[in-house]
Amino acid sequence: MSSTIGGEDINHDLTTDEKDKLERDLRAEARKLMLKGKKKKRKSLLNQANEISRRKSKRADHH
Repeated sequence: MSSTIGGEDINHDLTTDEKDKLERDLRAEARKLMLKGKKKKRKSLLNQANEISRRKSKRADHH
């Protein structure tokens, strides 16, 4: 899930607490998938969690 100029980030307007909870849930689900051997789905969830945890760009604040 990469950032685009078009603003397709569905998590952009979430509060910090909501982002933390969502990130925590994604990482917990990824841990479960690790035990089942589903590497591709696990990697996808970890990438989503990493994207959520990124800081908002100062240049993007005006949008």
